[in-house]
Amino acid sequence: MDSWTWDWKMPNPYPKPFLELYAHLCQARLTSTRPRIAVDLGSGGRSMDGLISMEYLAHPDNTLQGDALALPFATNSVDLILSQAVLEHVTNPDLAMQEMLRILRPGGILYVEIAFMQPVHMAPYHYFNVTPHGLTWLLRDWDIIEQGTLGTFDMVLEWLHREVGSKFFRRTRWAPADGLYSRVAYGVYAAARKPV
Repeated sequence: MDSWTWDWKMPNPYPKPFLELYAHLCQARLTSTRPRIAVDLGSGGRSMDGLISMEYLAHPDNTLQGDALALPFATNSVDLILSQAVLEHVTNPDLAMQEMLRILRPGGILYVEIAFMQPVHMAPYHYFNVTPHGLTWLLRDWDIIEQGTLGTFDMVLEWLHREVGSKFFRRTRWAPADGLYSRVAYGVYAAARKPV
């Protein structure tokens, strides 16, 4: 993967649910007798005060370089993890999830977003997309707090048209029937807690 270079679209903005979780952690830091550690795995160059930003490739804005399949943290040492747009780019998403579970303290929280109905991106380092059911399976050892889908059907179609160079895509107001969004979303997300 060392030959890949950073894309102008990077980094992704921090997801709002993660920012809310991080705000709670920052409040807890004010009264805690121990350090509260938060890690952005696959930060892509984004950074924020008090947050360890880790990426597989070296980047000047990252705190740490490391591999999601062998995380450079002690067992039970981290309070909060963000994994956004990472698991589709690792060769073993299940091992990466087990590593995240290992480094979180009991009761620690993971916020994860993964590609679902997305075309290949960051080729040749896009290995997997994950369905809502696949995410549930990856979280089988966790206590799921919340889980859902990201994006609209129009966003999926627009991205697909852009990938093939089509200039004929027109946004519509069409939407799948209630309950079917999970079948056509561009991503899946979850907040999950390491069991105590």
